[in-house]
Amino acid sequence: MLATIRQLACGALFAAAIALTASTPAQAGLFGSDYKEVGRCGPYARVAVKTPPWVCVGIVAGRNQGLIRPRALIEIAPHRFIITDMFGWGDDGQRGRVLRLDVAKDGSAKLTVLFPHLTTPHGLARGPDGLVYVAEPDRIWRFDPAAAKPQQDLVLKDLPVDGDGDLHPLKNLIFDASGALIVSSGAPNDRCEATRGDHSTAQHPCAITDTDPRPRAALWRISFDKPGGRVAAVQPLARGLRNSMALAVHPRSGILLQGENSLDVFGRTPAQDPPDELNVIEAGRHYGWPYCTGFGLVTPQYARDKIDCKKFASPAALLPPHSAPLGMAYYAGAMFPELAGKVIVGSHSLNAHPGNGHRMAAYDVDANGVPAAKPPLWLIDDWSEKPGLRPQGAPVGITVAADGSVWFAEDVNQTIMVLLRP
Repeated sequence: MLATIRQLACGALFAAAIALTASTPAQAGLFGSDYKEVGRCGPYARVAVKTPPWVCVGIVAGRNQGLIRPRALIEIAPHRFIITDMFGWGDDGQRGRVLRLDVAKDGSAKLTVLFPHLTTPHGLARGPDGLVYVAEPDRIWRFDPAAAKPQQDLVLKDLPVDGDGDLHPLKNLIFDASGALIVSSGAPNDRCEATRGDHSTAQHPCAITDTDPRPRAALWRISFDKPGGRVAAVQPLARGLRNSMALAVHPRSGILLQGENSLDVFGRTPAQDPPDELNVIEAGRHYGWPYCTGFGLVTPQYARDKIDCKKFASPAALLPPHSAPLGMAYYAGAMFPELAGKVIVGSHSLNAHPGNGHRMAAYDVDANGVPAAKPPLWLIDDWSEKPGLRPQGAPVGITVAADGSVWFAEDVNQTIMVLLRP
């Protein structure tokens, strides 16, 4: 029931945003948002959020330029980006899009629709072949971003999805160090319930992740016969991962880091809630969903089953409960030496306990990219709503540009933003 409420709440918020876009003139804020300008951040209008003194946040594009629900973005050339704009949850009207964003030196931005009529596109990655790969809930396709008229080339179809009742239908993408494509397949429910929303029906064993040959709550590895070639193999990589909306590959060691969107609320206080996680992914391991979270915390519905959490892979570090990591990137740029040796994580949650969601943090990592269990550096903090000044933050996809600036999408507020030096 709580999972259903969470998804309905997010859907209601987005429906309200769509209604405003369709029925009202341009908003008074920047690019149709609720952000107000408080100075300049390079060539962009600066927004009022709490950052370290060496960071400013600029707004690049928004609702007035056509953004509806931007989710992921990647840079394909200096100041040229590809964006997935999924439109909305439960959309069966094929109104999602893939966009190109071109940003001029003066900060002006232009959006071009490359592919309309898509179903909730989210995952986005550029392969070693130079092609851009896009994930919809049930398929993956690619295109050449340099083509004058890019065309879809189907890579894989019939990915598992459970229709309108699926809690986590979106697919995320990243290429690993070997050139294989990693694909997320989120759990269709909160904790493997036989009856959705009724946590008392949690199943043990949970077939959809433990024994199903096409597991959900998993990461998959797709290998190719050559870059840009045909699919050679599709294999489960790791199981027991509720929803892997944040993925990053370390530029030197090649380790795959996953941000886990853990279970919905099962406590009455923040201290009782399951933490979100950062996991180092190892092939063949099970990471505990739905039985265990954090460092050996048994899900209440499985206490009767005498679950041994030690048999599951432990997280490298914990995130605040319900912070909802939806974007992540190792920093290897030159603009911010303060971020060297860190991984940037965005916390998206709209209904987290105060201080847990709607922030952006940088976590220390070791030489191989494994996060350290220590407090992060808050890049954007106290991103709560301040009427007349800013909305509550909602960061999703994060990418580090060639010049070292950090770009990200905000789906609920319909914006693209950038971190620069003041």
